[in-house]
Amino acid sequence: KSLLNSTHTEIFGSEKINIDGCMGVYEYRDTYIKLKLKKGALILTGSGFDIVYYENRLITVRGKISSLEFGG
Repeated sequence: KSLLNSTHTEIFGSEKINIDGCMGVYEYRDTYIKLKLKKGALILTGSGFDIVYYENRLITVRGKISSLEFGG
């Protein structure tokens, strides 16, 4: 049960990130993405962002990731 309520993140270098447990997208721009998580948010900054997959709380973002931050 705890796995169903958690967020799993996989980072592939600085070009791709998978987030399993994404509850929605607060903001989406070429240089900034803020994702809603079960507890808080994940903020990505960088350039050339593209959401290439988003279904059933699994999201894949490609682009040049400069930083990521977990927050509220």
